[in-house]
Amino acid sequence: MTDSKLFIILLLLSSSTIQAQKYSVFCDEGKWEGNDLSTTNNSLDIEITGNGINLPGMGFVFSLPAKFGDTVILSEEESINEGLITYFYDHTKSTSDESYIVLIAKPNQIMERWVIQIESGWTHYTYSQTIGGFGEDILTTQTFAKKCKLNKLKN
Repeated sequence: MTDSKLFIILLLLSSSTIQAQKYSVFCDEGKWEGNDLSTTNNSLDIEITGNGINLPGMGFVFSLPAKFGDTVILSEEESINEGLITYFYDHTKSTSDESYIVLIAKPNQIMERWVIQIESGWTHYTYSQTIGGFGEDILTTQTFAKKCKLNKLKN
């Protein structure tokens, strides 16, 4: 299934909720820039590494204004999952220039955290996991960002 077909399915699935303003965000397939923080149970040091990750095309559909517990529809390759909004910062109620949402999802074996900045489309992706082996466990947190396309959808 192509990214564009999956994104159309994503939009259709999300049309069942009636809210104020619906948004879609699409992140093209490719490299996300970021870093890695790693610690081990046998050391007091922290390892900080700059790196990147290649991800498939990603799509998100959500409505604003948002509140805790609102659903976000996520698409990745041929799968569609739901996420949960955990925070909505509304710039009209404070001094910041842009609003953003924070959402969590668990499509695989790890918990993912996404932050999407409204109106710029900048999207941040973070996950943590423990990797065991070789006599020590490594706790790693990966954080990446990419400029994505944000669109207001017709209600």
